[in-house]
Amino acid sequence: MQDPGLDNISPGPANEHYNHQTKKEPQLRYEHLGSDVQNILAHDKVTCLCLSDKILALGTELGRIHLLDYSGNEVRRLENHQKRINDLSFDKDEENLASCSEDSTVVIFNLYTDVRTKYDYKQPVTSLALDPRYSTRKTKEYVAVGSQGVVQLSTQGWLGRSDYMLHEGLVSLARWSGALVAWASDSAVWIYDTTTHLPIRTITRRAPRARKEVKGAPAQAPAGPQGHGGETEGKVSLLFGQNNHLYIGWPDCIKIAKIYLMENNIGKVTHQVEVVAELRTPYFVLGVSPFGEDLAVLTYPMEPAAEEQEQQAAAAAAVGQGQAAASETGNGVVAAPGATKYAGKAGANQAAAAPEQPAESPPTAAAAAAAESASQADANAASPAAAPSSASKNATGKKARKA
Repeated sequence: MQDPGLDNISPGPANEHYNHQTKKEPQLRYEHLGSDVQNILAHDKVTCLCLSDKILALGTELGRIHLLDYSGNEVRRLENHQKRINDLSFDKDEENLASCSEDSTVVIFNLYTDVRTKYDYKQPVTSLALDPRYSTRKTKEYVAVGSQGVVQLSTQGWLGRSDYMLHEGLVSLARWSGALVAWASDSAVWIYDTTTHLPIRTITRRAPRARKEVKGAPAQAPAGPQGHGGETEGKVSLLFGQNNHLYIGWPDCIKIAKIYLMENNIGKVTHQVEVVAELRTPYFVLGVSPFGEDLAVLTYPMEPAAEEQEQQAAAAAAVGQGQAAASETGNGVVAAPGATKYAGKAGANQAAAAPEQPAESPPTAAAAAAAESASQADANAASPAAAPSSASKNATGKKARKA
């Protein structure tokens, strides 16, 4: 098995990893970018971010690209676009930076020679991925994702530049590592080999959570963060990581795929992709990244759906009524923590299922006598250790006289 040479991502300091023996969570260190970042945010809105080992690039709503060091100092400002920057991509040598925009252009800028190459499209470009080998290959390839659902591979040939359609359909983003390109939608991820120009595999998302209906109308989906839609409409995250792994994060599902190089029967080496892990999450996933042997997940807490809120309110009301009734009779019951919700639901369901009883009429004399007799019989049956009845007393007296 060979190494396909995928780009690696640093897992972070070894002493910050999760301790499986003590169950101690890693202490992540956060630090606000200062210096020029605050001034940028005061006048513009950041729309995308791309990191390299040396610098980071910020794309903004006004079409600007700010190159910063890791202290937040602005090293350079690029104004290659007229509208919002949608995505940024460095090559592996960090010599070239590609950007795409709502102005329907892709610009590739050489950070050392200031050579700027611009490509025009007929639709806004929502995402792009630059070939990591861009600075050393004559083909100068990149993948662009159009807003109208077209994924194209742009390559430089002998007769000029050509665009090849790789996929048709709505796609959120594209990423490139080694010879492999992956693009993702709300329902699947496609992996493509740029060496053989053949698709390798399609990884589908698990079916989203079933949505129940309330009074004949679909329940509202849990609210996601602003700009990411609801539970099933959020953006997908995609990352080529360490040890030839591909990390995929949908709003409620995470999948990890392993990429191999396999030799077939005729001696031809091809890529193989296998899903090695899958996780269903109760929270809104925004991003996934390897963290040593573990997984770091950026999440957003989801608000409960309208149906669940109604059920919780009904359960709380039912429990409150039950406790009030119990306190009146002196037979109050204290529920264990966590049981109130389910007990309340059960009580509410039983109350809803119980048939309505007719109003009671005043009892007659015969009915009162029968009720008193039945009550006395129940009391005798329920008290086996009670004092003997008058009949048993007489029988005992007769036996004593005979003796």
